[in-house]
Formats: sequence, C-alpha cells, structure tokens
Amino acid sequence: MFDTVKLWLPSEQKTRSDGKSLAHTLYAFPVTIFLRGELGAGKTTFLQGFAEELGIEGPLTSPTYALEQQYRTKNGLPFIHIDLYRLTPADAEQLLDQTDISEGIRCVEWADRLPEIPAGLPHILIDLKEENEGRSVSVAFNDMPIPSEADIDAWRAEVELSENVIAHCETVKEVTDRICSHFLSEGTIVRAHAASKAAALHDLLRFIDFEHERIADNHTWQAIKNAYPEMKHEEAATSFLQSKGFQGVADIVSTHGLANGEIRTAHLEQKIVYYADKRAAHDKIVTLHERFREFEERYGRAPGAWREEAFYLEITLFREAPPF
Repeated sequence: MFDTVKLWLPSEQKTRSDGKSLAHTLYAFPVTIFLRGELGAGKTTFLQGFAEELGIEGPLTSPTYALEQQYRTKNGLPFIHIDLYRLTPADAEQLLDQTDISEGIRCVEWADRLPEIPAGLPHILIDLKEENEGRSVSVAFNDMPIPSEADIDAWRAEVELSENVIAHCETVKEVTDRICSHFLSEGTIVRAHAASKAAALHDLLRFIDFEHERIADNHTWQAIKNAYPEMKHEEAATSFLQSKGFQGVADIVSTHGLANGEIRTAHLEQKIVYYADKRAAHDKIVTLHERFREFEERYGRAPGAWREEAFYLEITLFREAPPF
C-alpha cells in the first residue's frame, strides 16, 4: 500500500509553494521524482519551489540541451535535474539508466517520454494538469510502503493492546486525518495515509512504560518488554515497525514523544502526529490547555517541554486557529 494525494492549485504562486511543501515529506534516499504534464502545466514552477526549499540557490537552469544539471541541497545531498523533453522513449530510458542515483534526489521532467516508470524504483510520481483556471496535481508516493488496516489489527492482537489504548490511538488518528485534510485543502502536500497509519500505531507498545505491577500477569507484555530492553514505548514501537518493513511509518512514530526541540525541524507528518497526540485525552478530542491540565491531574507533575513544543506547533502549523 502506498500514498496518493490530489490537490488543486489556483495560481502559479500556489504551484511553487506546493513544490516547497514536498521538501518536508522526504524520508528516504535515494529517491527519484518524476514530473509529467503538458507544456504550461507547471512542472518547472513546481520544481523551482521544491529546489528552493531544499536550499539550492538561484533558479534551476534548464537542462534541455545539457540533459542533466547537478546541484547540492543545503544538507549536502546530490540533486540531479533531468529533462527528457527532446528525447525519444528509448533515449530517455537509456539516460535514466546511466544517471548515478546512489544517493540524493533525482528530478525528472517530462517523464511522459519514458516507455514506463521503472518497476521497483523508489520514486514519487507527480502529474500536473491545467484545470479550472488553475492546475490539478496528483502525487503518488511509491517510495514508502504503508501498513494496511489488516496489518494494524493483527499487530494490536499480537501485542494484546488494551482497548483503552486502542481508543486513544483511534482518537489521535481522527485528529491526524482532520489536520491532513486541512493541509490538502490549502494545497499543501502531506502523506495523509502514512500519517494516519502512524497515528493509529503510535502507542502500539505503550505498555512498555507501565510499572512492573501493571504487566506482571501478562506474559505477552513481559516478553515484549524484555525484547526491547532499556527502551521507551516510542523507540520500541519504532523498532517493531522497522522489523516489519515499514521504515517510513516507523520514522513518523518515533518522534511523537520528543520534548527537546527536535520536533520543530521534523517532517510535516511527524509534526502532525506529535500535535494530534497532544489533542487527545484518552478517547476525547480536547484543547491543548485541557490536555495538559488532564496530564497534571493524572501524573501529578507538569508536562514541561511537551507543553512548549505543542503550543509552538499549534502556532506554526496553522495560520490562525486549528481547523477544529
């Protein structure tokens, strides 16, 4: 299962900002980004925004005649820009095969020229089309597998996750889904399905943090706790998902307990799940003020940095108030 989102962009400025948003959803490298669409559909505009957000200085120069241009992102990753417009399908395929993509990001304009998108290649496929005095864009993330509902149900049963924790996870998932819908409606790219599944799984191994007396009679919980020694539940759930082959979703889950400022530079999906978790008290959607008041009443201590990070995200994620 992979992630696909569709958006409508009313202007060139929005197309550029949409490209910028893609830069905050990259989890694994190397990755190839294919762009398809007719002349004037916005491929270059989208790509300019993407490159700018990655820290590439100055506008991308057209590689139409040189075929390929190479840059470096602000994090030092190779960034390769390829244009297949003037090539035959056979020549386009050959050029793609010859391009070094051992690391970093490869952006391919006019991917329409390829006979087909190479099977098994981690990639993001972007289709742009002029529509209703603007542009529609479809983004298919084929670089990060996502667990199915059946997977989630099976894992919850496997670890004997309690009903109250499941209810909390489903509430965090609901908040996450609402936030993702909000971003998509504003023309911001977000891996909505990946974030949703991560929210449903974020407390999969919550019982690892329980006191010994609470899990002493549950042999399954004891065995799992022993399998992840010295780990908190966030780290253990991350390791569990990695072992199942879902590294990207594991990366989203890994950050929901951060309280040291790192969440401020995290990917968009990580920020959303972090924030959504702080909007759920048990199985109820509450305000941040209500959530942290409930935290203090339950644990007898202040939430500390969690409060600061959550309110920071609320201000920076939403231009005005949260969408619910």
